[in-house]
Amino acid sequence: MKTDFEHWLTAQFGQTGLFTLFILLMRIGASDAVPLKSSYAHLVGDEMIWGEMRRLLDSAGTPWDEAAA
Repeated sequence: MKTDFEHWLTAQFGQTGLFTLFILLMRIGASDAVPLKSSYAHLVGDEMIWGEMRRLLDSAGTPWDEAAA
């Protein structure tokens, strides 16, 4: 079963072809959202699964609650 990320990636790649993804890792509190780290990725296909993306995000070495793209 595909994750929301995988459905989004397939649709986005189908619409635009190659694209660059800006990624923002955030910590979400009861009354605030704190940006922690950012990066980017050049996506040249739609084969990445959420588990692979999660491992890349976790390699930032910072605990995070949300990722925005």
